[in-house]
Amino acid sequence: MADVLEELSGSAARLYKSIEEVIIKEGVLEDDPIIWEIHILGATLKIEAEKLEHQGVFRTQYLRKFRMPAPRVKTEEWHSIIELLATEKASVQEELEESEKVNAARQVFEEICRLPVSEDKEVALSKGNLFEHDGCLCVASSKVSEIMQKNGIKIGVQAISGALVDLGLKEKGSEKIACGKARGRAWHFIRTYVWAQKGQEEVVKESDCKEAEKCL
Repeated sequence: MADVLEELSGSAARLYKSIEEVIIKEGVLEDDPIIWEIHILGATLKIEAEKLEHQGVFRTQYLRKFRMPAPRVKTEEWHSIIELLATEKASVQEELEESEKVNAARQVFEEICRLPVSEDKEVALSKGNLFEHDGCLCVASSKVSEIMQKNGIKIGVQAISGALVDLGLKEKGSEKIACGKARGRAWHFIRTYVWAQKGQEEVVKESDCKEAEKCL
């Protein structure tokens, strides 16, 4: 990349050289924001990767931090600077602070794990308890919505579901389940993680419903 650096104008080269290092912070989930921590002149600017395509956010943060405008560079030179930083001065780290979505998903999971486990699916579906089904511990989707509303979680149900899947705590989607007079959609959670959260050893039962033949 030496040839790219040599092609930069004086102001662009000075801006690049004033940046000591870049730490790229990646989140837990694939769609979590990726943050570039740009260490420049003893200060740190934090900018989402998508906002580095243009230099506006960088210039705003630079002005706020140093109380003077950043060196002005042409658009094509800005792209060259970002390319140089990514290849020559950047390292990648996992973000230690979890995103709002991950925090909300973990909160929902913890609340679900506090629910009692019922051996009767019909009772569980009607009362919003956990129950065993297809090798998972499940809970009615309506109960999940109730938990989210109770805890003031504004992130959408589908986003929380996707986050729990990405965290390895839940199976994809929801399934229609009917047992006796109770019926509805249910979320399927990985049973070993639910029991671990409950602080109990997993108990294997021969049947999780006395009238299993009625439960579809």
